[in-house]
Amino acid sequence: MNFLLLALLALPLFGCVLVSASENRIVRTTVIIIASTLIMLIGAFFGFVFITSGAVPFTLAQDPFTIEKIALGIFAIEILLIAYIIWRGVMARRWVSSILAFIQLCALCYFEFGLHPHFGEDFISVDSLSMILILLVSIIGPLILIFATGYMQEHEDHLHLTKTKQPQFFGIIFFFIFAMNALAISNNLSWLCCFWEMTTLCSFLLIQHDKTEESIRNAFKTLDLNMLGGVAFTIGIILIYSLTSPQVTSLDGLCALGNVGNGILALPIVLFIIAGLTKSAQFPFQKWLLGAMVAPTPVSALLHSSTMVNAGVYLILRMSPIMVGTITGTMTAIAGGFTFMSASTLAIAQSNGKKVLAYSTIANLGLIVCLAGMGGHASYAAGMFLMIFHAVSKGMLFLSVGTIEQKIGSRDIEDMQGMLKVMPFTTAILSVGMVSMLLPPFGVLISKWIAIESAVEFPLVLFFIVIGSAMTVVFWAKWLGIVSTSSYKKRRPT
Repeated sequence: MNFLLLALLALPLFGCVLVSASENRIVRTTVIIIASTLIMLIGAFFGFVFITSGAVPFTLAQDPFTIEKIALGIFAIEILLIAYIIWRGVMARRWVSSILAFIQLCALCYFEFGLHPHFGEDFISVDSLSMILILLVSIIGPLILIFATGYMQEHEDHLHLTKTKQPQFFGIIFFFIFAMNALAISNNLSWLCCFWEMTTLCSFLLIQHDKTEESIRNAFKTLDLNMLGGVAFTIGIILIYSLTSPQVTSLDGLCALGNVGNGILALPIVLFIIAGLTKSAQFPFQKWLLGAMVAPTPVSALLHSSTMVNAGVYLILRMSPIMVGTITGTMTAIAGGFTFMSASTLAIAQSNGKKVLAYSTIANLGLIVCLAGMGGHASYAAGMFLMIFHAVSKGMLFLSVGTIEQKIGSRDIEDMQGMLKVMPFTTAILSVGMVSMLLPPFGVLISKWIAIESAVEFPLVLFFIVIGSAMTVVFWAKWLGIVSTSSYKKRRPT
């Protein structure tokens, strides 16, 4: 088990180094295919072993001196990450990013040198929720990488680049997969915060990959909002450590507190929830995910299906047992339900296919947040269930839309009329993705049904879920009808 965990971390890092150093396309593609295949196989085997053996506690070392060195190493990495973000913000004159990063830097230094935290030995553990995240990252992420080998070549041909930027692009994606796997298995809150910021930096670098004015502006918008969540996360760690006895430094210790009620301990939980809401692009933090649509399609698929946004709902689901029955839980459920309804309604008015998918992502993540806020075994299970099916369906949808866009030169849904004749295979995959978000027996519909059942005691939340569910039927049915039918009239020449 330990070997499998280490392999899931080491392989993406090796892949990152190899593809970043490779200028030859054939060598780079070979490395991507081999490394991606190995990551998928190891991830699937690790999942099989987990199912047969149960949760995996993983202790790095028994020697306190060794533990202290590892903790200092993680702290040093996080300081370097924050310092780089400050530098990028200053160079681009984006002061919000730099100021937020500086505040987080000060908070980290206070936690490390002012509070002198004492960590336990269970730095890493894997349970059902973290296993789901590992499988999503280790299977969907590599599939997107393999798809991108062909997509990015055509993407760069359209941009007429004289020198390829693919080594950097694929290197960051491999590192993104490493950061997400490390985040999923991190039990220590400081480690979790470090890998949390790694995902923020990776998303920033990928969104601004094309270096257009729009992509750079939207990348910094992503950085601004996610650094706000990072500050909330860091202050939450400081507060939970300061307010508990014995001091809580891990997710397990946090869950062991039980229901924190509405007292002073609710404050750090609220800060963790805010961090999760920013990362998962919930209202009013949704702008960064909509802006991320300027990135190449593999980046959009990665952010929406297996990486960035799932980190946010992962953290909120972790908080679910602690806040059930509290004001914090109720407000989280209302925030998620409102996001689900609003984003689903806004998706109807969109003609850009990637924007429809973006609003759909925001909506479904809102439903997961809503389920986490309501709490209970059924809601928690439905949240995990929705996390799986949404990731798989959204990966299929984004990659299909990206392929269609390169074929017809448009993301407009109206321009996709009759695609079943033009691109039958791609359209079939697109249709399956839409049906899986809409009809039984797929898990998205089942999760919505459980959400409605769970919301009986929350009338306002129930209203949000019912209206949001109706709106999702409208925009998916509209799109599905367009791609599967053809007009008998000839198109007017443009």
